[in-house]
Amino acid sequence: MNIELLLKELIENKVKLSVKEDKLLCQLPEKGIDDALFSKLQQHKEEVKQFIQNTKKNKLIKSPILKQDKNALDKPLSFAQQRLWVLDQIEGSTHYNISNALLLKGNLNKAIFQKAFDTILERHEVLRTVYDLDKNGNAIQIVQPFVPIQIGNEDLRSFNKEEQDTIINKIQTEESKKVFNLKSDIMLRVKLLQIKEDEFIAVVNMHHIATDGWSIGILINEFNTLYTAYSQGKSNPLTELEIQYSDYAHWQQEILKDEKLEELKSYWLNQLSDLPPVHNLPLDYARPKVQTFEGNTIYSQIDSTTLNSLKKICDKEGATLFTGLHTIFGILLARYSNETDIIMGTPIANREQSEVKNLIGFFVNMLVLRSNLSQNESFVTLINRNKEMMYDAFSHQQMPFDMLVSELQPKRNPNYSSLFQIMFVLQNNERAEPKLPELSLKQIEQSKPFAMYDLSFTVNEDENGLSLSWEYNKDIFKRESIERMSNHFERLFKSLIEFPNANVGKANIISNQERNELIIGLNQTDVKYETDKTVLDLFEEQVKSTPDYTAVKFEEKEYSYHQLNQLANQLANYLKENYGITANDLVGIQLDRSEKMPLSIISILKAGGAYVPIGIDYPEDRVSYIIEDAKIKVMINERELEKFFSVKDDYSTENLSFKPVPSDLAYCIYTSGSTGVPKGVLNQHAGLFNRLVWMKDDLNVKEKEVFLQKTPYTFDVSVWEFLLPVSIGSTLIIAKPDGHKDPEYLKEIIEKEQVSIIHFVPSMLSVFLQFATYKEVSALKHIICSGEELLPKIVSQSKTQFPQTRIHNYYGPTEAAIDVTAIDVTDLEISNTVTIGKPVANTRIYIVDSELNLQPAGIAGELLISGIQVAKGYLNLPDLTKERFINDPFISGERVYRTGDIASWNEDGTIKYLGRKDNQVKIRGNRIELGAITTSLLLKPDLKEAVVTVYKKEDLEHELVAYIVSDEVQNASALRKFLSDRIPEYEIPSYFVQVDKLTLSSNGKVDTKSLPSPEHHKLSTGIAYESPRNEKEEKLIQIFANELGRDHKEIGIHDNFFDLGANSIKLIKILNTINKEFDMDLKPVLLFQYATINALVEYAFTEISEEEDEDDFALSDEIDSLIDLMED
Repeated sequence: MNIELLLKELIENKVKLSVKEDKLLCQLPEKGIDDALFSKLQQHKEEVKQFIQNTKKNKLIKSPILKQDKNALDKPLSFAQQRLWVLDQIEGSTHYNISNALLLKGNLNKAIFQKAFDTILERHEVLRTVYDLDKNGNAIQIVQPFVPIQIGNEDLRSFNKEEQDTIINKIQTEESKKVFNLKSDIMLRVKLLQIKEDEFIAVVNMHHIATDGWSIGILINEFNTLYTAYSQGKSNPLTELEIQYSDYAHWQQEILKDEKLEELKSYWLNQLSDLPPVHNLPLDYARPKVQTFEGNTIYSQIDSTTLNSLKKICDKEGATLFTGLHTIFGILLARYSNETDIIMGTPIANREQSEVKNLIGFFVNMLVLRSNLSQNESFVTLINRNKEMMYDAFSHQQMPFDMLVSELQPKRNPNYSSLFQIMFVLQNNERAEPKLPELSLKQIEQSKPFAMYDLSFTVNEDENGLSLSWEYNKDIFKRESIERMSNHFERLFKSLIEFPNANVGKANIISNQERNELIIGLNQTDVKYETDKTVLDLFEEQVKSTPDYTAVKFEEKEYSYHQLNQLANQLANYLKENYGITANDLVGIQLDRSEKMPLSIISILKAGGAYVPIGIDYPEDRVSYIIEDAKIKVMINERELEKFFSVKDDYSTENLSFKPVPSDLAYCIYTSGSTGVPKGVLNQHAGLFNRLVWMKDDLNVKEKEVFLQKTPYTFDVSVWEFLLPVSIGSTLIIAKPDGHKDPEYLKEIIEKEQVSIIHFVPSMLSVFLQFATYKEVSALKHIICSGEELLPKIVSQSKTQFPQTRIHNYYGPTEAAIDVTAIDVTDLEISNTVTIGKPVANTRIYIVDSELNLQPAGIAGELLISGIQVAKGYLNLPDLTKERFINDPFISGERVYRTGDIASWNEDGTIKYLGRKDNQVKIRGNRIELGAITTSLLLKPDLKEAVVTVYKKEDLEHELVAYIVSDEVQNASALRKFLSDRIPEYEIPSYFVQVDKLTLSSNGKVDTKSLPSPEHHKLSTGIAYESPRNEKEEKLIQIFANELGRDHKEIGIHDNFFDLGANSIKLIKILNTINKEFDMDLKPVLLFQYATINALVEYAFTEISEEEDEDDFALSDEIDSLIDLMED
């Protein structure tokens, strides 16, 4: 319900309302009101009461601004000016120059042009105000006496059009980057360029400390009025200004105190509690260590018909156009980021008092708009939710943004702005072209070569509809990505207005062309393999082709193809006769690794059964559960094989007449379930056959290769290790039990048996690289990696140590016949991440959001697998099967498996693996991917291994713990410093634990359960309290203590100023005191660069080498709070 509309209706019906002692009082007219209106009043009386109370509170902020004594020395800066002044002191502020260009055509009178600008300069004191410190170290405004403005003149008439354009662009760029000295310069510069006899360009530059976007309009309007009047011989027609900007600044400092300030703080602290520190939009480039402002802008359009449809929806819901557009943009950001907590900033004019309406100055304030944009609700519902949020936000708009940052004290990072990094602006004010005597004036649109935020989305309403500009930071986004986003915005816009009451998660954002590319173009994997065969056909064909070639070898025991086939036939017949094994029966295997494993597997398949591997070290309860759950007909173990070998000669050695068909089960591997109970995955012959034939083609291998089987057979990688070699005429070498954990043994067996193809889990490959050299494994042709993220560091090491070996990265779950994507990374230049490649033969990959909408390239989503390799489902778990194995949403008649893995498409059609849904943790409101932190840690050269986990003690909050392996003693401070240059602060672990090694579980992955508790094993910080060592340090500590309100005994020489409660304003006061006490002229930036007493004395009080490497200068967190101003 729109309360303002209800109040308007009540007032029109002469209803009088008031609030007394927290009760709503209502006085009706004599004739009363109709029942419907009275019912609405009763229904919304609490909201009406709250509205009236808020209006009363806001009356204070709209109180008159009084003119101060002109001779008063105390002219404080406004809150917005303070922050901009501090920024200028620290690092300069040329990117806060506001440049405008005006095209003037006609008979320009230069004398009148000069007089008009002189009048404006004299009229608005803020344009001739400078800024300095008073005797107490406080920044103040000092109004300079009026002196006519020096207007520059350039005559370009002798140049041709092309030359003129070049010169004009050069001048505009130079002027926009020219430094304003805030201590001495006036804040207005004008340069007049003459292009033709009757054509000029006026380049007007002002510093943001004295102006904003609204002020530009005031300046142009006043110039128009003054030029017209002076041209007609009239005097200045403008009414005298009631106040000056310094009066406003004084009023603001006084009014935002006590009760009003507390009420504002209370609202914003509650509204922005647990605010995500940074948006989760996908970036094309890693963020620079320090925020940059290199920008570019693209433009797009929404037609008037589409706009009018949105306006009708907004009118119906009692919402503004701003609310509707903000909601659409927010929904797009939610889809892109897979988040529902969406944060944006928006500028407000902040000119509620009539006295400031026509005043040039820096009034604009920033509002932080926080929306809950659930994808399970309708557009109309979200508009209404946003409407309420915006009403509250705008009711509390008087809170200065810089004060809000100080109050919230967010954890900040120098490479992005605080509170928000995405800006939304609606400009629907009409721009009329002024008519001057014998002269026309038009503002020239200028593209800015910088971006104040990661993304600024500006909407201009005009007669053609909406003109959209997308200003982006080109150090983190590609132009193509923003162009794609603008296209998605248009399609989302049209979809939402067409179905305003439908679930927004179903709204379409991609074009038909994109859809076809995502479904078909990226999945052109059709390969015609023989569809009536199984792996047994491949094996038996190979027996005929190479009967005497060694098929399997374990230590000194080996089988030729002929021998293996005969034994397998005998064991298959034994199983059928004694246990009645037939198609799809489940047969257990519980053996130690030996030549008996492949024999048992092939025999079970020949008998028609599907094998179920059970580890010999499994707990008895787990074994019993699997036997019962799978209804195991027989367990092939050493005892059962002894029985078989004692009677094997009773059974035929010929191939069985029975043949499994592709739809029959081949194996059932139990994986860990989220509940702790294992679940059996049923895989069929068709998927297995496809996977094996594809891999043969992928590696381009033929007969007589040598494969090493070392993966525990309870994991699905072992399936291809066992069956691919014997299906292509190669030799399968079986590693000894637990040999996969021993890199020395692996090196020896590779060398001895001349192994050419091997699989490694990346973490084990990293260990193996520390033991093996090129000469010792020179026969290796292919290393296959899968099972966990393959890091660039490992790829690089492998390529260096094994130049003869190709490195492959495979990806796939047990639920889809082992692997479904692959890539050969040998010849790729890899810097940040290793892709998992493209879909394998006869397999399709989709990446979707929570509503199963296709995600465009670059946007993260859940990875779905479709095609022949998708498993039949989970054994005896129909509900879970129905949940995870669903109908293909894009191709009729197919099924997909929902992996729970998060990934995104790269531009080249490969896939970037981002982690698992269940490996994404939230700590203090921040979404964190543990694997990404591990990757960053391992970039440190002296770390050999690392893993990041989550630790939770009793009912305390979760904490990140990093476990590291290194030959050198590490300390937590150095590790934190290393990570702080690479990842956001909230991703830096709370604990660092150094261990001798990371224990691997049976599948070769890190066993996180075996890691020690961090509480008693964490590394020291490397920082300890140290008292002052001399009089200079004692004096400095006393200065800091006085300003920070601390006991000087609390401050050590290594304590960071910001950890002690310092902020930019306090530090500049402290610096002023230091300069006076020590008779020095230290610059403010030094207190940010050297943020401890020790560093300050050691570096700032001594001569600093001019050759010092600027790249080593890491801006402290506080600086980030100083770069959040908006150029309106």
